[in-house]
Amino acid sequence: MRKSILALAALLAFGLAGAAQAGKPVNVNRADAATLADSLDGIGLTKAQAIIAWRTQHGGFKRAEDL
Repeated sequence: MRKSILALAALLAFGLAGAAQAGKPVNVNRADAATLADSLDGIGLTKAQAIIAWRTQHGGFKRAEDL
């Protein structure tokens, strides 16, 4: 019984931590690749690195559509 309660508590803690991270805004003009990959759905580390490379060459993003 105690193991079941501990397992449930761990699942809830990890689930809530992920939900809190998902709703947190990120500044795509200042964030590093790891932050972009962790914060934006559908963006992995490789794509985040490409975003940073484009941002470095062309300047910051003004609209979401620029991404």
